[in-house]
Amino acid sequence: MLPRIIAHRGDLTKGIENTMEALNGALECADGVEIDIRMTSDHHLIVFHDDSLKRLAPKEYERLGKRKIHDLTLSEIQSVQMPKDGNLLGPFPKGGYPVETMPLLKKYRTGNGHGETSGIVTFAQFCAWLKQTPENFFAEVEYKEKDLVEASLATMKEYDVLHKCILFSGDRAVIQQLQTWFKEHEKPDGLRLGANIRFLNKETMAMIQNMDLYEAGLNGGMYANHDVLWLKEHGIVTFSNLLDVPSWWEKLAGSETACFKTNCARTVHDYFENMW
Repeated sequence: MLPRIIAHRGDLTKGIENTMEALNGALECADGVEIDIRMTSDHHLIVFHDDSLKRLAPKEYERLGKRKIHDLTLSEIQSVQMPKDGNLLGPFPKGGYPVETMPLLKKYRTGNGHGETSGIVTFAQFCAWLKQTPENFFAEVEYKEKDLVEASLATMKEYDVLHKCILFSGDRAVIQQLQTWFKEHEKPDGLRLGANIRFLNKETMAMIQNMDLYEAGLNGGMYANHDVLWLKEHGIVTFSNLLDVPSWWEKLAGSETACFKTNCARTVHDYFENMW
């Protein structure tokens, strides 16, 4: 069984992470997409991973006074233009990526952005886009900070995409807040919850025992099929959290891992296609 492909922040060969170009690229090669959300100083949700503009738009970061995302207004965020040069992934290297985090992938990024720029997407724009995607296409919405539940639910409800979304985080405080919120409030039909726990051990097993989880994320290469089966026995599916090397992709194809989150969705798609 082949895992479903989740494009981590979109197709990074087609656009800057979390931008419309990257999202549209993901539609061509993935079953779903993972995005990150944060809130501006005037309480608008945007699709952005980092807590500042420093990595993706250093000149804009300087222009706006080196402030954090939560200190910027929506108007200021919408004025930002991120350069494609240096922010797109180049050709897949032989043997894959030895490191996974975006800052460490810098050496693999291409300067061939033709001088073009991209703007930052609001969560409302993302939900409008998601509504138009094929029925089975889904989104993992990663909360990068606390206190986003009510605002994000209102937006997803407005665009009728609750059934296409999995809400999750890799931050334990945020995971717990999500779980607590939905114990105190009715969870909308179709909406699913997840947690990127990274490793399955005694601590994380105890943590998730009483949680309402559709999926749990485990770091690629750091788990075995018996871990997947343990989660399955508890009604939870597994997604592999990265590891973009073909040797891992081959192992995934023979496991019961439900989804694979990857920075290289297009390459993984072609690899799986050629396997069958």
